[in-house]
Amino acid sequence: MTAGHDAFHDLRFIVALAAAGSLAGAAKRLGVSPSALSRRLSGLEERLGVRLVQRTTRSLSLTPAGALYRERAERLLADLSAAEREVRGEEGALQGTLRISAPTVLGEQVVARAVASFLVAAPGVRVELELTERYVDVVKESFGAPRERAAGAGTRAPLPRPARPRRGRAARRGVGPPRGRGAR
Repeated sequence: MTAGHDAFHDLRFIVALAAAGSLAGAAKRLGVSPSALSRRLSGLEERLGVRLVQRTTRSLSLTPAGALYRERAERLLADLSAAEREVRGEEGALQGTLRISAPTVLGEQVVARAVASFLVAAPGVRVELELTERYVDVVKESFGAPRERAAGAGTRAPLPRPARPRRGRAARRGVGPPRGRGAR
């Protein structure tokens, strides 16, 4: 085992230990024996040259140094997890609701086709397309801002699956999602 590998396990160990409040609880969470974790704790404290845990017969608590180490460990593990999600393409994917207002003719001839292509590339986005000839006050009507914030709710509700373009009049005019394999 390499030193980096040990350090990673030490980070996971101290976080599990703090969350469980006991060696037995941490051992159960990590799937190892309490005696193995006790040896790991002793080795970690010896390597760092500081006591991380105050032990009693029934429980344990982190020392100030242990609390600092746990706090940093949580941040490092969260960063590692975020990096792995980003590499897998899970982080940074577009999601939410996109509200668009456009004049009817422009919307039917240009915007609907662009929205259909966009939805293929960003399946986590729901599009609300309003085609109208009236003047739209984008600020007052919450275009460009999440509806939840504009309405003052303050919390975000789970968003539904992306809206699928209808195959009605717009599709007959050549506006809308492509049909069939290789269609443009």
